[in-house]
Amino acid sequence: MLKSKTEIVKGFKEMDVPYTFMQVEENSKNLVIFLPGMGYTVNSPVFHYSKDVFLHKSFDVLKVDYRYNDTAYDEFNMEEFDEAVQYDARIVIDHV
Repeated sequence: MLKSKTEIVKGFKEMDVPYTFMQVEENSKNLVIFLPGMGYTVNSPVFHYSKDVFLHKSFDVLKVDYRYNDTAYDEFNMEEFDEAVQYDARIVIDHV
């Protein structure tokens, strides 16, 4: 039975980082994490079809949907942007 929850955690500089965790079974030992690139979201076709494949193979799916195309990130230099990606991915993984 598939359980799914979508939540928001506070990421780099207290910005919202939404994520969705889809759990196929309790205590699964298989997990795939989707981390989209800049200007891409976890709702795009490649992630949609990949999600279905992994769920069919009994993997839990964690989709980190950070929004780096948001205007709030326009002022970031590359160092800050790199730090944000790493921080946001870690905070979601630790939360889940």
